[in-house]
Amino acid sequence: MTAKKKTAKKKAALKTPTKKASSGGAFKATALSPSGWKSRPAPGRSFAVEKSIPNYFAELLRETLEDIAESQVAVSKATGIPTPHLTEMKLGRRRITPENDLRFSRYFGITPGYFLRLQLRFDLEMAEKTLGPTVNKEVIPA
Repeated sequence: MTAKKKTAKKKAALKTPTKKASSGGAFKATALSPSGWKSRPAPGRSFAVEKSIPNYFAELLRETLEDIAESQVAVSKATGIPTPHLTEMKLGRRRITPENDLRFSRYFGITPGYFLRLQLRFDLEMAEKTLGPTVNKEVIPA
């Protein structure tokens, strides 16, 4: 096989084919890079999320949304936060922003900044767990 044919074959393999789903819609299969990875973590880092430290904000939001009588879509419309963002925040995949904190605070009738402080506590505990030993070695106390 010539080099030109090999290159064409590789390019064809990397394209994302469109297939018909059983429901009649179309979906795209995601192609991987030649190395087999979509992306790579930074050296010394991992994509894995530590599960030993709970995300307080996500847990409280999830419990609150389960306890109230309104649906998630109704909460989304009332707060002005898109439903997919609300879902991702509830699952701990999306961080809360100051704007969303103000929206939740107004909606739930709580002190502004409450959800941000929960997110900050989670972030600090994660940093202590992952970077604490390195910082303790590198920083000399005054």
